[in-house]
Amino acid sequence: MCLSDSQAHAQNTALRGWTVWVPRAKEQAGAMSTLLSTYGAHVQSLPTIAIEPVTGAQRAAIHDALAEVIAGKYEWVVFSSANAVRTLHTAVNTLPTSDAEHANTALLRLNVAVVGAKTAAVAREYGYDPTVIAPRQAYNAEGVVAALGVAADGSSRVFLPRADIATPQLREGLRELGWQVTDLVAYHTVLAPEPSDEVRALFHHVQPAAICFTSASTVRNMLALMGDIPQQAIIACIGPKTQQAAQEAGLVVSVVPEVASAEHLVEALVHYVAQRDYCADEGGE
Repeated sequence: MCLSDSQAHAQNTALRGWTVWVPRAKEQAGAMSTLLSTYGAHVQSLPTIAIEPVTGAQRAAIHDALAEVIAGKYEWVVFSSANAVRTLHTAVNTLPTSDAEHANTALLRLNVAVVGAKTAAVAREYGYDPTVIAPRQAYNAEGVVAALGVAADGSSRVFLPRADIATPQLREGLRELGWQVTDLVAYHTVLAPEPSDEVRALFHHVQPAAICFTSASTVRNMLALMGDIPQQAIIACIGPKTQQAAQEAGLVVSVVPEVASAEHLVEALVHYVAQRDYCADEGGE
């Protein structure tokens, strides 16, 4: 490694002059964008995913599950994303007023498990006090299943509102523990609207650049919206599953943090760029 402790201070401005793309909606990319900016980056948020609450039969199924929550038939609710929290409460608000009040009260009585710190923060905004948070090294389905296996016995009924594109690992992992799982789609993830011609031109021609992918769907949707990704761009992925999606799409992934979080992703990118620039200055490899 070319970067030593004596060069660590150079990381403070490692991204000065860089354009870093965050393929998320601006309101969702806020914390990451702020952190990238502290290192000198010019941040471009690019919405690649739009969230749509369920309607029709799927909303009716959520309403039926909420009636069971009110009746006390669940001990746990598991949130695999911040959007799961938000869209569940969007569904609650479509109930008649008295039912919505009962549902909110009943939900807040449940034990709560969440996949990561961000989901926990959003859950707290809605009044929850998460009982189980997946460990920092495993902000994923496997991590929350393992944490729940330690925290509770396998006799509980659990409500799992999720995205339409969620993988089955969380549901199947809970069932393997002996849990009774009500697994329902609470929201759909769809392709965001087409970006403007100006944004396309900036994406393909401004260098140096990096892209911070935070999910497999952001990889797939950015490619669908923007076409080829410039070869010079540094690709940073929040975790192994996102990395796998990027590599399957033919991208060369240079940065994957040890802990799957936005903060660690930014820090890993900063370290990579600082190390690369220092090596180039010193003629090292």
